[in-house]
Amino acid sequence: MKKSFRVENLLILLILITGIGIYVKDKLTKKEPPEELYKKLLKARSVSKEIILKRYREVPDSPNKNSERQKILDECNAKDNEYGKMILQLARKYPQESFVVKAYFRAVEANGGANFSDKLTPKDVANLQKYHRKSKEIKSLISEFTFRGINTKNPELTLALSAFLESIVKDNPDKQIRGIAQFILLKNEIVRFEKSQVVNSKR
Repeated sequence: MKKSFRVENLLILLILITGIGIYVKDKLTKKEPPEELYKKLLKARSVSKEIILKRYREVPDSPNKNSERQKILDECNAKDNEYGKMILQLARKYPQESFVVKAYFRAVEANGGANFSDKLTPKDVANLQKYHRKSKEIKSLISEFTFRGINTKNPELTLALSAFLESIVKDNPDKQIRGIAQFILLKNEIVRFEKSQVVNSKR
């Protein structure tokens, strides 16, 4: 009876979260404050992850336990990416809104920050530079680049990130934020120099 109750509640939650996802997708094309849509997307993403991870924790012991858990984690990452794409869609539609900085931060740090350069485009970074280089909210986003660096497989994106950080150093009123941006730029220069030295030593 208890097991049946859990399954029934899980089905209800799945129906609810699916409804939230459809609702948010539909609302992207309708008139509603974009920050409210952003909050609803975050809520839907959080509930979705909670439901999936609950399944992960409840996988029974068996020879296939690890593979079953991995399938659930893959599903969790896929769903997380799906919501991440909707968040980016919203951010790109309203680039001047204050929530956009947080939206891009979540895109960069999603799934441990793996392949963040596949999510950001030079235009994304140009909009961040244009509308948010003076924002205090930018601190969390650029702090991610302290660890991940700004050298990407896309030369245009790397240049855009560099220009963005330089604009922060020049225009942001917060001394600490300017310092973080300056540190990342300096670190990037050191990495580039070290790589060039390795290349030259092989000639």
